[in-house]
Amino acid sequence: SVVWPGRLEWWGPSRQVLLDVSHNYAGISCLAKYLDEQNIAQIHLVTGLSGQRDPAEVLMPLAKYAVTVYSVPVPHGQFVPTAQLVAWAEKQGLPVSAFVTADEGLSAALEGAGDKEPVVVCGSLYLVAALRQKMLDEKWKSAVGL
Repeated sequence: SVVWPGRLEWWGPSRQVLLDVSHNYAGISCLAKYLDEQNIAQIHLVTGLSGQRDPAEVLMPLAKYAVTVYSVPVPHGQFVPTAQLVAWAEKQGLPVSAFVTADEGLSAALEGAGDKEPVVVCGSLYLVAALRQKMLDEKWKSAVGL
């Protein structure tokens, strides 16, 4: 089997965090299908979008799963302002918070999720790469193959 770091990659001893490099409608739709296949009904969504993507277009497939949205900036390059992601989430009736850094957003999501629901990080290759590196640096355990 092929392993692509950051693509449907679980982290943590009890699969607390799912990293996915999906960053467009097609990729996010595949992520939503995967959540269905795994019988995951609720997630804590940490997201940031690169470039000038439209959150309504890209993230809509995940709206039905999101318990809370954690809007974060993408660490490199041009990104969609967190306020725009907040506006999208509020329009969906979802609880949402904006964070100054991706690290802060991930920490808040982990605290909010506890042991109940997984945290899903997606929306940008740069975002997933940065948080994946943080997890490697902090000696998190990848749950690949579980």
